[in-house]
Amino acid sequence: MSIISGISASFVFSRAGKAAAAAVISLAANGCATVKTMTDDFERKWEDPKSILAQMDETAAANRASDSSAAQMAAFNSNDCAKKAGLLDETADEATLTARQIVGGECLLASGKNEEASKLFAIAEENAGGAIALQGKGVALVRLGDFQQASTALQSATALDPSLWRAWNAYGVAADNLGLKDEAIASFEKAAELNPADGAALNNLGVALLKTDRRPEAIAALKRALEADGAREAAEANLRLAYALDGDYANSTRALPDTERAIGLNNAGVAAATRGDTAEAKRLFARAIEESPHFYAKAYNNLSLLTE
Repeated sequence: MSIISGISASFVFSRAGKAAAAAVISLAANGCATVKTMTDDFERKWEDPKSILAQMDETAAANRASDSSAAQMAAFNSNDCAKKAGLLDETADEATLTARQIVGGECLLASGKNEEASKLFAIAEENAGGAIALQGKGVALVRLGDFQQASTALQSATALDPSLWRAWNAYGVAADNLGLKDEAIASFEKAAELNPADGAALNNLGVALLKTDRRPEAIAALKRALEADGAREAAEANLRLAYALDGDYANSTRALPDTERAIGLNNAGVAAATRGDTAEAKRLFARAIEESPHFYAKAYNNLSLLTE
């Protein structure tokens, strides 16, 4: 029997049957609405298909993170990237040109042109762009999946300027992907400390804590993320997962929007199954099927796996 591997961009489980945690993550303040997984090294198939369910539903809007902090980007705050980038063609002294290169790099990040951004930030770095250029280069490399090079750039950025919360946040993503869980948590904590008004770093901290089975701490961080600006949708989805993984199914499914209720019930059922709460998982899957306005194949398949 084959099992579809979980939510590729939102929820990740280990093959051993313990939830590795939600991976909805915002690369905060990098100017592009993208969804990133905290890790990409998870097993895509289970050794025993019945030992764990990999049938969470990725269609809920709340499961998709939005990068909400473009207006708060360090060294960049513009609604007219094209005009800013156009300044690069003008002649200028070296310092002005480097500043324009950094702005241009941020504009490329905002447009999702990550490879071009990394190259422009690298040029700015060579032209004494300093910590800001290294930060931009690191963010771009994280987006491109080059976590080792990103780690090097971002560590250099934070060494030069420890106040760059975006660099700390992006380094947390790189560290997590490199298997450096404690460093990832510490980096997200530092980013959240530097910019507590933005919820993205807090959301990422919650995910990292959840992945190390520190559920109460994860729940606390995700609650704080919901109170801040940024990453609210991602934080809400992760908080619901954290509650479910902690056995609090009531809070996990409380006040779900009608359009997402069946999906939320199914996802809570998956979490219950990973905990070994078979009876609760069956109940949640049955409710998901009942409350769905149409035939809900994923919940039906999950329930079938538990009753075979």
